[in-house]
Amino acid sequence: MEVFIAVVLFLVGFALTVKGADIFVDACKWISRVTGMPKAVVGATIIALATNIPELFVSVFAVYNGSVDMAVANSLGACIVGLGVAFAIIAITSYGITSRENSANFRYIIMLIVTVLLFGFAISGVISIITAIVMVIIAVIFTYASVRTSEVARYEKEKIIGKQVVRYMTMFIIGLALIIIGSFLIVETAEFFAMQLGVSTIVIGLTIMAICSAVPEIVVCCVAIYKKEPEMGVGNLIGTHIFNVAIGMALIVFLSGKFVLNSTMVLFDLPIFLIMAIIVAVPILLKKRIYRWQGYALLTLYIIYFILIFVVY
Repeated sequence: MEVFIAVVLFLVGFALTVKGADIFVDACKWISRVTGMPKAVVGATIIALATNIPELFVSVFAVYNGSVDMAVANSLGACIVGLGVAFAIIAITSYGITSRENSANFRYIIMLIVTVLLFGFAISGVISIITAIVMVIIAVIFTYASVRTSEVARYEKEKIIGKQVVRYMTMFIIGLALIIIGSFLIVETAEFFAMQLGVSTIVIGLTIMAICSAVPEIVVCCVAIYKKEPEMGVGNLIGTHIFNVAIGMALIVFLSGKFVLNSTMVLFDLPIFLIMAIIVAVPILLKKRIYRWQGYALLTLYIIYFILIFVVY
């Protein structure tokens, strides 16, 4: 792949992702209106599952190509980017978001649980099939409980019109397709550039691949903020975090049997990941609102982390 072609494909992929996110968010807003589900719940379930697809594809391709380290690094790195960049953007630009519905606490508690469990299992150095099964069960419980406890009755449902169903479901499919295609182009070209620079697979996974595969969440969050729906963006990030840890890591295990985590990843990356999760969840659990200082703290921590990656590895 020539550099010029790679640059063009990267730009095309980014444009497709942005446009796809714009269409997709509009479709999800309609789903929220006709179902009566809070926008944060729609973000944490439907949008999160959809925007998590690129990370899952990257992990599958990496394991298939024999690079389990890259798959793990990509999955973990994408979570760190989601908190350190995307959540930081929302916290800084949408100051004072409150979490009013009762299911909010549940989402943040599950977020902390999967993060702590991953850290705990990783200390042994091996992520096994049993670990993967536990993570999948948690993801299923999270999805079911989020919908069941979303207090649907509190929100007035919009009347469903046949033409609207066709229109918005078409928008949903087209938007999601554009996000997936755009993300695939971004990830493929980013991997090409990284290989040209001769960077190790773990560093590629934690930096370039992680940032590029997290583009859907970042773009969806920015579009949600632009459309004055920050709660949907926050829900998307928390749901994506949970699915990426639970489903992403489990998928890698199911495909590879089991894998041994790099010791540096256990001692360096995972503690950073845990600290970020605590910065995000604890203030919201205690005060039920997002503060601007959380955004600045997360972004600063991510910048320091990004620089140290090239020192530690």
